[in-house]
Amino acid sequence: MRVPDGTVITKHGVYREVVPPQRLVFTYNSEYADGRSDPETLVTLTFDALEGGRTRLTLRHSGFWDDASRTSHIGGWTGVMERISDFFTL
Repeated sequence: MRVPDGTVITKHGVYREVVPPQRLVFTYNSEYADGRSDPETLVTLTFDALEGGRTRLTLRHSGFWDDASRTSHIGGWTGVMERISDFFTL
């Protein structure tokens, strides 16, 4: 991920659970150019079939080390969900 000042933050994780087409669970890690790393967190995505061929996606991201970290991820995930919604409604 490249932030506005041009700095690169490396994101990676490991899939812990894959249950097609219902659930995806993976670790979420961030490493910074200066060598720092955030503590590992856990992301859980669930997919529920709705009427009309639609799907409800629920995202839970847990294990944050403080409120500031949790809050910063809300903005990031909100942006992801807005962009993915645009992709699937094309």
